[in-house]
Amino acid sequence: MRFVPQMTETSDVRLLVQGADQEWRPPAVTRWPSEASLQELLQEQPSLLPGPPRPRVAVREFFLLGTGYADLVVVDEQGDITVVECKLEKNPEIRREVVGQVLAYASALWRLDLEEFSAGWAASARLSGRSSLREDLQEIVVDGAVDEVLAAVERNLAQGRFRLVLAVDRLTEELERIVRFLNTHTSDDVEVLALAVAYAEEGGVRMLLPSTTGQESAADKQHRPAPVWSQHDVEAAVQALPEPQRAVADVVLALPRSGWYESQAIAPAGTLLFDLGGGKPVSLLSLWLGEGPSSPSLSINFAWARDNLSTQQLKELADRLREVPGVPPRLAGLEQAGFAKRPGLPLALLAGHTALLDAALRAALRAAPRSPSSRGS
Repeated sequence: MRFVPQMTETSDVRLLVQGADQEWRPPAVTRWPSEASLQELLQEQPSLLPGPPRPRVAVREFFLLGTGYADLVVVDEQGDITVVECKLEKNPEIRREVVGQVLAYASALWRLDLEEFSAGWAASARLSGRSSLREDLQEIVVDGAVDEVLAAVERNLAQGRFRLVLAVDRLTEELERIVRFLNTHTSDDVEVLALAVAYAEEGGVRMLLPSTTGQESAADKQHRPAPVWSQHDVEAAVQALPEPQRAVADVVLALPRSGWYESQAIAPAGTLLFDLGGGKPVSLLSLWLGEGPSSPSLSINFAWARDNLSTQQLKELADRLREVPGVPPRLAGLEQAGFAKRPGLPLALLAGHTALLDAALRAALRAAPRSPSSRGS
């Protein structure tokens, strides 16, 4: 048995395979057929991309007016946006132009409104037989809270919060240096990473060797912690709302609760705790006073109340809320999911129906057994 001692310096893949003759040698194919092949792989397997291990959806050839086509745009279940530019080593643009391209695409996405982004997504999705961003997100958002994810997408577009990935077949020292430089000299809102996906093929078996650089330099940034919003902060933010929405929030804040959970978020938010029996306060309602297509909003946390309210009581609360025009579609599939959802209801949708909302919420609170220590705050 003989071993090939070292592969050549120009080889793309540091990999050896053993043939039927027991000889070890480089695979028959060690280069990607084309950049399009790399794009297709990352669209079909977006989990290969660096970042938090969350479910993701991706589209190819996302058109940006005045800039061109981004190779890939990716959205995960929390609304984080990743922009990917693919280049092979044989393409001279891998040296510097690839960096300029991905920055240009990010700048074109910056401050797009959600409608424009969704239209661009739909145009790209149709190339793969899909139809819309909303439908794609429904495939990965477990609790069906698509509106909340879309609100996060809109915030990230407005703030320019992107992960930029340079996808290549082989990392060069120059590219690694550029990635470190960009992470050191850009804001916390921008993360720059390089993904090398080496490719090999032998005897009908295809092999990938992915590796990432840039995580350490991105993590070294001094992340600014999101503010923690107290009850007083949220109440002050409520007073700044338009009167119809403020009236809805006032109904919620007037409910007899047992506590308040301070939220760490980019906009005023908080969760109201209620004694629903069981000895532990339940986070039944949450207020989010940020910006977005469905904001400000009230989340009805059915999923967190299932241990304290019976299925019948949860259904009665849902049925009362469905009397508000526009609410039924937002509660669709609630019973089928075993009430394991936390639907968000825009305050603007509830405006003009404060009496009905108040009656529905108070009826749910009365239905739960109350401990002697329960008190308002």
